[in-house]
Amino acid sequence: MHRTALILVALISVLGCDDEDDASPAIDGSAAADGAVDAGPTSPGFVGEVPAEAPANEVLTLTIATGVPDVAVQAQVTRGGGLVPAEVRSSDDGLAQVRWTLGRMPVDNELHLELGTSPPLTLTAQVRGSLAEPLAAEPFGDVLALLEAEGVEGSTEDLVFTAAGLLVGVPEGLASVTPDGTAERLALSGDAIVAPLGLALDADGMLWMADGRGSALRRVSPDGAVDTPLTEVEGAPLQGPNYVAFDADGRLYLSDPCRAEIIRYDPSSGETVTHAFDFATEGGPNGMAVTPDGTGLVVLTENTGLLCMHRGIAIDDEVAGAFLIDLDDFSQRTPLATRLGLFGDGLAYDAEGNLYVIFDKQANFQLEESAILVLPAGGTEFTKVAVAPPRTLFANLAFGQGPYGETMLYIALLHVPPFTDAGSRGLMRLETGLTGLPLRP
Repeated sequence: MHRTALILVALISVLGCDDEDDASPAIDGSAAADGAVDAGPTSPGFVGEVPAEAPANEVLTLTIATGVPDVAVQAQVTRGGGLVPAEVRSSDDGLAQVRWTLGRMPVDNELHLELGTSPPLTLTAQVRGSLAEPLAAEPFGDVLALLEAEGVEGSTEDLVFTAAGLLVGVPEGLASVTPDGTAERLALSGDAIVAPLGLALDADGMLWMADGRGSALRRVSPDGAVDTPLTEVEGAPLQGPNYVAFDADGRLYLSDPCRAEIIRYDPSSGETVTHAFDFATEGGPNGMAVTPDGTGLVVLTENTGLLCMHRGIAIDDEVAGAFLIDLDDFSQRTPLATRLGLFGDGLAYDAEGNLYVIFDKQANFQLEESAILVLPAGGTEFTKVAVAPPRTLFANLAFGQGPYGETMLYIALLHVPPFTDAGSRGLMRLETGLTGLPLRP
């Protein structure tokens, strides 16, 4: 996808000085390809240009003019998850070189430098990372082996991290997965679960579940007792509940693509409010996530022609997109991107506000690609990060917690015969180098 290049920000400010005459002057001189300086500059600051974009994980050598020998230059990566030495010192010619390793993701990288000059200077550089090829996720855990040993033919779909560890939705129930990947089916009691699609925790540690084929919103207590708070809305039954999310006020959001609605449900009062989509032009709602500032709900949509047998939309129309709903005015939404694929599914934020989403594409009524895309914080264009193996569907995302690795993005797989193989079940994971944003609440 085309992405507008990020304009370089090279901010040079004088700390502790209000005199305009002492402001840092423009930098003269130029940097050769190897970072060497052609003409030694005397004005403190960057020498030459810092690229607006560079390959992710690449090492950039930045030359800094301090104007003074043996001056400390302290460095800190403030965005992007890259690496840099904590301190370098200028040489006899007053120049210092900083080797900055960019992060793994195609997002904004930011470097903050403090020059120990008199007066001290602050420099900031921003570079957008890029990927020549999508990254490869690695298989994780033995959920697939568990299902094969049970002789179960259904699919996995969603995952959630709890205080006790990682839980994965499996046919008719849940499986726990330890940090080393060992999977075990949980013992449950109460109402029967058919096909757990979406999973989310509330502030009290209760697990809420969209039971797709059970057409119900389930709730699971920490001791495994299952009950059913919701089966219909406004007198009409749920048709295919798919995904669950919570906002900071404890309100639950349930997507039902076959109803082409998001249902906002207050667990304390039982009150419901709906937000409708036009399935023919926008798709039905699937994955959801509250924005980091808590003011909006990002929704991914999917083609419902085959999924819900809706007429009025071709089953191969790649109508899926991403939308932002205003949580203060639940009737309002804004498109973030349209026609990204046939199906949109799970999504997750990292702690820097970068949004990771899953979209699937088709060609000739066959699965062409299931991919993770990222929308950099403040950006407008999605960039491809990773692609699933052939005949495999990515379904949902969650960043690891604690011993699972907080920079590791875990991926639940989905099996939809005949488009995928039976191995499209279980988990994969991808190292991002960026800490995930904890899910609300």
